[in-house]
Amino acid sequence: MDVTEEASISRAKSEVENILGDAGLDYLINNAGIMFKNDTASTLDPKVLIDSVTTNVVGPALVTRAFIPLIQRGHRKVIVNISTSLASISVDPGGMHSSYSISKAALNMLTYKQAKEHHDLIPFLIDPGWVKTDMGGDEATLEPHESAVGIVNVMSNAKKSNAGGFYNHEGDTVPW
Repeated sequence: MDVTEEASISRAKSEVENILGDAGLDYLINNAGIMFKNDTASTLDPKVLIDSVTTNVVGPALVTRAFIPLIQRGHRKVIVNISTSLASISVDPGGMHSSYSISKAALNMLTYKQAKEHHDLIPFLIDPGWVKTDMGGDEATLEPHESAVGIVNVMSNAKKSNAGGFYNHEGDTVPW
């Protein structure tokens, strides 16, 4: 599914709906994300910023909007938006990765707004940590399976009180 194309999202929703039948979707994980380069606030390329926002914010907004009817039929009703501590002002990640950080900070606000609008759902954010992926690189501190196990544990134990919150892959609160 291409999270930047509504037709692709619609096809994916139809496929999932066919699989589920009358059942609902318990968990939706919005994991698509891009980080083009290490830019700063004064060196960022406007096109890179726009593309980052499109994929990292608009994409999860469109996917969630399309899948809400299925989530509302589910038992758990959990929406996990994958964010990063680079989007936290309190963590103070410095001036690096500005386009990525800005877009993920917007995702954080989107998630907060989803929680305020949909009181029957549990949308929240998870920072997967610094993971050895194409984005994280070989110097990252976590193996993919370590992060994945943590994410599954956090989302499996999610409660209504987690709605709108920001957590790391171990379940600790990430400050905004």
